[in-house]
Amino acid sequence: PLEVDHLVFIVDGIGPAADMQFRSIHRCVDDFRQVSLEMLQQHFPHRAKKRVEFLPIAWHEKLHSDTTGVNNTLRNLTLGSCRRLRDFINDTLLDILFYMSPAYCQVIQEAVAEEMERIHNIFKSRHPSFSGDVMLVGHSLGACIVFDLLAHQGVLSGALAGPGVPVSEQQDAETSLAEEANPVEAVQPPKQYTVAETLKEVGLEAFIEKFEEEQIDDNSFKLMGGEDFKELGIPMGPRKKLIGFLRDLNKADEEYQREVAEVKTRAKVAQAARDAAREQHKAAQEALEQQEAAGTRRIIFQHPTAGVGQPLVEYPQLSFKPSRFFLLGSPLGMFISIRGGHLGPDFTLPTCPQVVSIFHPFDPVAYRIEPMIDPSIQLPPVQIPHHKGRKRLHLELRDNIGRMSANLKKNILDSVKQTWQAVQNFAKSHQPSTWQEQVAMEQVEQEEKQREEEERAAMEAADQTANQAQQQVAIGRLSGGQRIDHVLQERPFESFNEYLFALQSHLCYWTSEDSALLVLRKIYGADHQAAPPQTST
Repeated sequence: PLEVDHLVFIVDGIGPAADMQFRSIHRCVDDFRQVSLEMLQQHFPHRAKKRVEFLPIAWHEKLHSDTTGVNNTLRNLTLGSCRRLRDFINDTLLDILFYMSPAYCQVIQEAVAEEMERIHNIFKSRHPSFSGDVMLVGHSLGACIVFDLLAHQGVLSGALAGPGVPVSEQQDAETSLAEEANPVEAVQPPKQYTVAETLKEVGLEAFIEKFEEEQIDDNSFKLMGGEDFKELGIPMGPRKKLIGFLRDLNKADEEYQREVAEVKTRAKVAQAARDAAREQHKAAQEALEQQEAAGTRRIIFQHPTAGVGQPLVEYPQLSFKPSRFFLLGSPLGMFISIRGGHLGPDFTLPTCPQVVSIFHPFDPVAYRIEPMIDPSIQLPPVQIPHHKGRKRLHLELRDNIGRMSANLKKNILDSVKQTWQAVQNFAKSHQPSTWQEQVAMEQVEQEEKQREEEERAAMEAADQTANQAQQQVAIGRLSGGQRIDHVLQERPFESFNEYLFALQSHLCYWTSEDSALLVLRKIYGADHQAAPPQTST
């Protein structure tokens, strides 16, 4: 058997079926594993003895189990008409509403995290020498579930945090709370000088013995004034310098004491806010435990006076840190938008440094992510190369049509111009002309041909430069500045009617060679060996 060098968990989306054949996520992941293995052997021949293991993570069955009582409730509420259609909606589309409910969102998050931990432990027991990366893939709603789970790893959650709050702000809040636990230690005190050190600073080393004879210690030294120094025989110039130095020391001490007092006041206010939040969190948790013990669960909101408020969800903590997160046909951008939040350029996932979103251009469920990071960057998604090494033929033809239509008018005018010149040349050839005129005409023709070639080369170079520039634009910190949105190339028959293939495009990722190859390229990076270009359809 091939050695496994990387592990990938795939979280499914809504409903018990994951493709158009109504197969489970386990069967679909088997297809994706087989396709990725074929791409690995074709494009990474030096890794032919290794492979990436893809394992499914299912949560739909636990949500609709007898423990939650969801199916019984829906059965009593569902109308009798259009039974099959209503049953289909209850099994699929309603999963979205369940996830937006705080009570069932908790069930889904716990189901996903527990299944990941269970399979991860089994995998480690069967592969004790495994040292590769662990990565996550989320399809459809599964991508939103994984994103929320990763966004709350190692940070405040539940009553102390909520969706739409950047993780960086939560981490900054935790850091500030830790610093304010010892407010005095956080304030840098001014440097303290002894009597001898003070006299050396102002050049009065010769008077150190005199101060020692008078038994002047550090405390009494700070109480002395100009007349006291004059009685000790200190000249006018050094005496003024010493008085100014002591004044600066006293001013620094006063500023230090004032800053300490302000920090203590802020710490008391912050501690009171933390205590109130913990009490609120504790009360909500106790209420949940009591309801679970009684076999019921009530929806709890942090701010019941503000509409539906913000739900209380305790996000589980994973024992591993994924290196990459892939989204397949994900509506994450829409979810973040309807929550009223945004990501921003500084948003990061605490334990996952790279995020890649893959979607079909006709997928009705997929939404982009990059505009949620920086709306000012108006770039199309990165087009995923075909696994045979080039664009599909019909896409190349479509791109050329735009260029041809733009040059059509120019070509017609040039043809008319050349015809008119040919007529003129024919007329002039039957008239006596000097050799200087013929040379000038030939020179004009050569310049015209050279200009056309330069314009054609400039257009090709501009297209190539634009494609490279789109790849190199930095998009926030979510994926280390790399591009996030990647779009597949539709097949030729799909381009005839995008509405006809819309639903199928949302379920096409399991058998997509281009999607599997992009995942492998992101995993192995520079180790990829490009296949020779071929004509693809």
